[in-house]
This record gives sequence, C-alpha cells and structure tokens, in this order.
Amino acid sequence: MTDSQPTDPSDPSCRHCRYFLATDSTGGTCHRYPPTFAGAQSPREDHRWRFPIVGGRAWCGEFRPHD
Repeated sequence: MTDSQPTDPSDPSCRHCRYFLATDSTGGTCHRYPPTFAGAQSPREDHRWRFPIVGGRAWCGEFRPHD
C-alpha cells in the first residue's frame, strides 16, 4: 500500500491509516509514535531501535485516515 491509497471509511485497518508504512504486501510498520528500543540482545536489529511491525489488516484505537 502507498500513501496515495484511498481510505475506505468502512475499513479502519492499519493499511488505510496515515501512520502505516507498508514493507510488503501483507504488513508494515506503524509510525504513530517514535521507534522503541528493541533490546541489546535483539539478533534481528542492527540499530536496536524500530517502529512496531503490524499487519495491514490489524487495527487500533489510534487510526487516522489519509488526508
């Protein structure tokens, strides 16, 4: 999904949210808040800080449609 994706008002899922950045066809990262510390022992993180990984069909109470 891209930022130009039209918002479906009947589907307030992450893929339609202004804070969602798609990383593949099924999910992405949520940029509502700053990245969080992933921990010094996180083997998947080079820089140890990351945005939460979310599924495109997930949802939360912070949904904001694209302008």
